[in-house]
Amino acid sequence: MELLTLAEIARELKIPESTIRYRARLFDEFLPYVQKGRRKLYRREAIEVFKVVAECLRKGLDRNATATELMRLFPSAGEASEIGGVPATTTQQQRNNQALPAVLRHFAEAENALIEILREQQEINRKLEERIRRLEESKGFWERLLDRILGRRS
Repeated sequence: MELLTLAEIARELKIPESTIRYRARLFDEFLPYVQKGRRKLYRREAIEVFKVVAECLRKGLDRNATATELMRLFPSAGEASEIGGVPATTTQQQRNNQALPAVLRHFAEAENALIEILREQQEINRKLEERIRRLEESKGFWERLLDRILGRRS
């Protein structure tokens, strides 16, 4: 089993290491890795995960949509260890259970952001409606003034 550092993955994908590290933090639950002390070494399959992340972001997908796509494509990624020389990965259900709180948190954050945008839009609409009402009220004044200036009689 070939193990890679994030620096090696960054070089292979020709992406800045800082970008790879950032994306690794965002989508950690989808990256197959082996923990060695405090270090994480990533299995070669992690490169495919990073490619999908890059493609999703290029398409303009947000973090939630990218996570959903990763769950669909890589349901059993995560920490691997070797038991008797055979790689053992957590089950798909365990990985989904671990990823679910993060995905739900992302959806809650998105919902809160949308609620705030809606409130701001409602305030803008209220101000516009008030402005329109005032303009309609002053319409008569301006019509009379224009009539006077042009010498028209009403």
